Amino acid sequence: MTRHKRTAIILTSLILSVTAFALPGDRELAIKGKAHRTTLDGNSGKTTLTGDVLITQGTLSIYADEVIFQRDPDTQLITYLVAKGNPARFIDTPDESQPPIEMRGLQIEYFPQNADIVTLGDARLIQSNNQANGELIKYNTDSGIMIIESARVVNDDEQAPQAEFTLQPETLD
Repeated sequence: MTRHKRTAIILTSLILSVTAFALPGDRELAIKGKAHRTTLDGNSGKTTLTGDVLITQGTLSIYADEVIFQRDPDTQLITYLVAKGNPARFIDTPDESQPPIEMRGLQIEYFPQNADIVTLGDARLIQSNNQANGELIKYNTDSGIMIIESARVVNDDEQAPQAEFTLQPETLD
């Protein structure tokens, strides 16, 4: 699995008040998928969906050109997921009292064992009027820590735009 270790702008204040990327009951629901082609490998636990992919589980929706996820053969829990698209999008409602969250980018990786979601390439995270934009966004759903990196950092390009965020005053209360 790819790990992105670079210097970054760390936002410890909660840009989004997400404690987990799903309503509690959603994890008990079936995962449904649609694609032009799906390859399931029961021995390895790897599933690949390609072509106009839509995956849903409760309030979670994933839209992408390609999604690959790995399930533990014993527990059947997802251990890794990557979605690629132009853009790939994750939309979820973490809490019934909060608006949906949308993450989008050229590639979105999910590492459930670490509670990390990494969005690469024109990365954007939006909840209501709050948003973060950069080349890379790494968000830990357990700690609430978000790292936003610009293309200046990721691609070592001093001419690239800086990472940006907008945090509305009502979310600070």
